[in-house]
Amino acid sequence: MGTAATTPAGVRDDRQSTATRHLCAGVYLDREFRDRVIRDVHNDCRHRVAPSYGFDLVAVVEHARRAWALGTAYQLCLVALFAAGLCTDVLATVSAVCALLAMRSVADVPRTSLDLLKLKGRSWGHRWRARAESADAVQRLREQKRRFWLDLGTCALLVVVVAVTAKLTSSSLSAALPQGVVTLLLAAALAVVAGVTRQLALNRLHRTADLRPPRLSKRSEVVDAQQASTLVVYGHHYSSQSTPSPFVGSGFVHRWPPQSIQLVRDEAKKSEFIASDHPRFDAPELVRFLRKAATELGSHQEGPGLPGLHVRDRLFIAEEHVAAARHLLLDEPTANEIEQIINDPGSLVKHYLEIGVSRSGEVVTTLFLNLTLGARTLNIDFALGMLTSLPREFRVVDAYRRNGAGEVVRSAFRSLRDLPRELRGSWHLGTAPWVAIRAWYARKDRTLVSKRNSVIGARVSIRQESDLKDRDRHIAFDAPEILKNKNFILNPMIESIVEFLKLKGMDVSTFERQVNTIINANVFNTGSLKFDNSAIGQDATVNQAGTATPNSPSGDVG
Repeated sequence: MGTAATTPAGVRDDRQSTATRHLCAGVYLDREFRDRVIRDVHNDCRHRVAPSYGFDLVAVVEHARRAWALGTAYQLCLVALFAAGLCTDVLATVSAVCALLAMRSVADVPRTSLDLLKLKGRSWGHRWRARAESADAVQRLREQKRRFWLDLGTCALLVVVVAVTAKLTSSSLSAALPQGVVTLLLAAALAVVAGVTRQLALNRLHRTADLRPPRLSKRSEVVDAQQASTLVVYGHHYSSQSTPSPFVGSGFVHRWPPQSIQLVRDEAKKSEFIASDHPRFDAPELVRFLRKAATELGSHQEGPGLPGLHVRDRLFIAEEHVAAARHLLLDEPTANEIEQIINDPGSLVKHYLEIGVSRSGEVVTTLFLNLTLGARTLNIDFALGMLTSLPREFRVVDAYRRNGAGEVVRSAFRSLRDLPRELRGSWHLGTAPWVAIRAWYARKDRTLVSKRNSVIGARVSIRQESDLKDRDRHIAFDAPEILKNKNFILNPMIESIVEFLKLKGMDVSTFERQVNTIINANVFNTGSLKFDNSAIGQDATVNQAGTATPNSPSGDVG
């Protein structure tokens, strides 16, 4: 039995529902994306799911199940229709199938013929004027010829199939025509029903604010717990760049070189100063100070706070070391356990303060901040995760005049157009039993079962994988928002570190110079995008030297 659905821990406001709604629409509109959600998230119970940044994975998984059930039922009805037809009139059914398969080729023959004549005329014109043709023109002509003869050959082959079937069954084509027409009409009716049902589901996504079902399945309960878990188990198979990254699901990751700050007191400059081994603060105290400062960014007294802000603790551990932290898989860590991890620089579990901003609902910028203290040295590790806009086809659910009764009618016609493709793709029914068996097996959380040589790190993030479509366009479009978000959260954190150290009587002059030099010299390289000339920090200036920063993202996502 499932339990009643509750609001996930990560959901904060309506902005989170934007990305969730678009991803839910994607499982209805993109079969490959739907199958990946089913295969790599819902049915993969041996690996942890990636953390959800700016969306609710449970809603996406539940809608993927519905979309898979709708698509499978549609194809099953088509196959059953033609199987029943074969039992009554073979020639009529074969004729109907061949007519469906020939629809695309018949429609393409006139267009390819005109295109071929145009290209052929240009080729003759070049020859008549004794001009050499470009390699691209020759390739286009060759490709158009191939398409034309392929379409013509397909039509001829299907005609031959019908003729051979008529001869083998000793049947008359005119006698089989009525039943063939009825079969085609029934197939068209199935296509219309499937298209209308799919669009009604999309229309509901546009209207409703609650994207989760009233009750969750057992697998969805597990996904819900793992997506909001404080502990993240990462594997070396997953990488947001060329090297393994623990920040699975946070998008394209940029990591600054770790900083080591020698903690020297202001009193040490005086000749009468006597050194003491007693520390003035510990790492958990600094983390608490930064957490409070980050939380206050959401409601600033001097103006509106950052919309879509979330602040939380996150623990990361490599999958090969997960045995040392198995108790954290069973129960969420307490505040005391988190502080013990923060206070232990040698712990296999690494703590990061996670500060995320999503002002538009899709673009999510997340700062990861790790602090360790030892040997009178403060070690700081910064990383920035950047999630960009979702593919354009996923966002049609909120587009102008892409919902309502008119879109339902258009969806029915699109489903009729795609009927031959659905018939050709009916071979996927052969995998449906295996998918159902895997779904039943995935009801339990198998990552909690200790097995020899088992690895449970997250393997895929569907939110990040969806960013790969039209990646350059999305990054270029979202660059200003990413840069603003980065400055909004990184600058206050640096200032808070400086403020805290000053309160503790530390000499921060070297720290300020070091931070400004490193961060101002930074250039973000993510695919074709470069964040150049960005000044961060108090009294920051732009470094025009263009000094490259190590470990800059290469744009490759594993």
